[in-house]
Formats: sequence, C-alpha cells, structure tokens
Amino acid sequence: MSSSLTTTALPLRSVQVLEKPLDWTALWQAWSALGPAALFESGGPLSEASRWVILAEGASQETASEQDVWKLLDEVGADQGSFDPFPVALSKSWFGLFSYEFGHQLIVPKTKSDIRLRAPGHYFFKPTRLLVYDRQEKELHQFGDVDEVAVDRSAQNFKVGPVQAQVTAEQYESMVRKVQAYITAGDIYQANLAQSFQASWQGKASTLYRI
Repeated sequence: MSSSLTTTALPLRSVQVLEKPLDWTALWQAWSALGPAALFESGGPLSEASRWVILAEGASQETASEQDVWKLLDEVGADQGSFDPFPVALSKSWFGLFSYEFGHQLIVPKTKSDIRLRAPGHYFFKPTRLLVYDRQEKELHQFGDVDEVAVDRSAQNFKVGPVQAQVTAEQYESMVRKVQAYITAGDIYQANLAQSFQASWQGKASTLYRI
C-alpha cells in the first residue's frame, strides 16, 4: 500500500449539455487500453439512484493488497477536509474493486473456512481523469486530464430501425393456450415462453446492449 494516499481533487475542466448520451462502452474500452478504468452506469428508469453515469481512468496512485482494506478506507476518508456536493465530490474519489475471495472471507466465519487468497483482496486507484454525466439535467462534467478528442460523440448517431417479432400474435396466443392446457392437465406448473425480435441498426455494436 502507498505510504501516503491522497484525495486531492481533480480540477473541473468543463460542463457541457448533451441531449444524447455518449457511447460509454466504447469510451470505456478505449480508456481501459491506456490504464485502469471503471465505468458505472445504470440501465434502469431514471431516478436519484440511477441518475449518474461515471467513467474514471488513469492512476496517479494505486494500491492492491490481500488485507488491510479498512486501513485504506480510513486513510482516504480521513483526508476529506470538507463536504462537497455531487458530482464535485467524485473529483476526490478512489475507484476499485474487491475480489471474490475477499468477499467470501467477510461472509464465511474464519473457523469454517480454509480459503487462502491467491490474488489481491482489493484494488483501488486514484484516477487522473473523470467524466460524470447527469442523465436528468443532460450535463457532462469533465474533471482532470480530459480533452475534447477523448469525448466520443458517435453514440448520438446510433439508429435502430423498426423492431419486428418473428412470430405472429396468433402464433404466440396458440403457444400460451398450449401452456394453459398443460398446466390444467397437471403436466407442468409453469412455463417460460419466449420469442425473438429483429431490427436493423446503424452505429457501434458496443451500444447494442442498451436497446
């Protein structure tokens, strides 16, 4: 672990209004090829919990260890001199992950577990650049070493054609009635019916999971 961890804030470079979101997956892929990167995005309906999209990259500092994660959290938390509103507070943040083995040790009593960590229990990094998008206000906050070239706007040109079902409504209704008959006869108690849909699209394949 680094002997002196910092929460020095990244400078706010700009705030832009974007009517459509960026291609976050493609941008994360490009940034992760340069160094550690973390993407946090919710695909659910807009709410206070799912309002923000966060992308962090680069490592001015990093730490990985098999233990003493509480020391890391205490040290980073102790360096917070004042309260900052969101998303400015993220400019001081560290990002990282816990390993599966580390989580298992927190759940399983030590007396009943013979797990030995073969990988770091956690990894955290202090990013050198940060993008934070407010889905509600449509504002993109750029912190640290972010330039205009890195902000890929290609997702704004993503288009999807008409979505077409591969079975007719009559065919699907027939499938449902067969399932009802099987349930009535006592052969099954439930069934999961599925059907496929197709649509043409233009843009990057990395954005398809949002459709």
